[in-house]
Amino acid sequence: IKKIDKNHRILLSLRLQSVSEVGDNSMEEKDPISHDHGSASSGDVKKVRDLYNRGEEAIEYLNLYLKKAKEVGDKHGEGGKHGEGNAYGNLGNAYDSLGDFKKAIEYHNLHLKIAKEVGDKHGEGGAYGNLGNAYISLGDFKKAMEYHNL
Repeated sequence: IKKIDKNHRILLSLRLQSVSEVGDNSMEEKDPISHDHGSASSGDVKKVRDLYNRGEEAIEYLNLYLKKAKEVGDKHGEGGKHGEGNAYGNLGNAYDSLGDFKKAIEYHNLHLKIAKEVGDKHGEGGAYGNLGNAYISLGDFKKAMEYHNL
């Protein structure tokens, strides 16, 4: 459990770092492991929302987060897979906000696959809900209902 908690702190650190870099207009990578950013504040939540509203820029940062999540998973075992799944879900949400619903579905399916692999029931539920929302946006209400009823 300590290893998983450490991995989650590392990934949270990267999320917060990526969001704060948006404010600095900086795209340079930094080592999230060597920084302690403390806990998330309401200002951080606002920054995340603002980032999602900036579309393509959000995709760049989320891909950076995905890359780092994969690296952490490679170094620390299965605990890092959870972060990778979350990164896929966040990318799905970003593509959904850009109106690219088919791409959003691809990423939400990747999130769902990993959530099932690691036994993350909360992640599974979120992925099913996001898949349902994407199908609503495509006008496929029957498929949306299937996902929302899982």
